[in-house]
Amino acid sequence: MSYIVKCRVGGKVKRITLGRHGPLTADEARKKAQKMLMDIQSAKTTVSIPTLEQILEEYLASRKLRPNTIKNYTMSIRHCLKD
Repeated sequence: MSYIVKCRVGGKVKRITLGRHGPLTADEARKKAQKMLMDIQSAKTTVSIPTLEQILEEYLASRKLRPNTIKNYTMSIRHCLKD
């Protein structure tokens, strides 16, 4: 028998085995699970989501595009897809 913690990460359910019953007591498993869940939660909040403007800049830097294409992409993002 093992202690397991289940949580949802990125929309998917994750199961993490904490340890086997015996060497690990129920109280130790509970504390370990709480710490693990807190770590997962703090990791989620520190992830920054890039803006569409940043993605456009990275895309334009990674491709060799014609000037008109760059102009059209930039105008579309800035004018049609604002905040």
